[in-house]
Amino acid sequence: MGKASRCVSGGFFGSFLAHDFQGLGISGIRVNRVIRVHNRYLRSRFDKHMQHFMDKKDRKDDAAEGSKRAFEYLFYGESPLLAAKTGCRNELLRVAEEGFRAPDEYRRHGFDGAVRLASCVHTADSDRIESIHPRGAPRDSPTLGRALSLCHGQLVITKAFLGNHREIVEGEHEHVHAADFPDHDSVYVSRGPNPKNKGWFVFDDALLLPEYVVSFQYLSDDDDHASS
Repeated sequence: MGKASRCVSGGFFGSFLAHDFQGLGISGIRVNRVIRVHNRYLRSRFDKHMQHFMDKKDRKDDAAEGSKRAFEYLFYGESPLLAAKTGCRNELLRVAEEGFRAPDEYRRHGFDGAVRLASCVHTADSDRIESIHPRGAPRDSPTLGRALSLCHGQLVITKAFLGNHREIVEGEHEHVHAADFPDHDSVYVSRGPNPKNKGWFVFDDALLLPEYVVSFQYLSDDDDHASS
């Protein structure tokens, strides 16, 4: 594993918050592979939109200054429901090759009118986890952690320019749409007790640049005991 891959893996481990997996029988995570996304078209589009954003004369000086610090590396995960509605078998590969879908396209499929990303692994992978372990099912099943550990997952690490953004209250809007936040480029909700755990809604897909695809596997409590 090269230096860049080791750095990515280190950041990935740092975004695994054990508290989020409490009761799921998951004690850790293993990174199996890191693939760098080389897409000149998406990078050029990202740079052009960034420049256009910074050149807007209607931006207040303080807002523009704050926007320079509005970069984050966020995670994008698989959504079995999106796959079922679009017929796309590998959404993450599509993201790496073509970029994210436009917010209006997500909206047409019944989702938020934004690209949803997350700062932590659990939030980004929550749709896939729920497809394996539906909400409301017993969380302390001794086989649950093992089932999750056998299901290898993938996340896209994305360079995101968040622009002018603010926090919103989860559940305040049935669906999040840009029209409800005309002065903002993105909004976020806090998830759980850890302030680092945020779910983001970005209103411009061109301000998102997929940079890595990480293949990983959860480690169950049984795995942990077997290695000790």
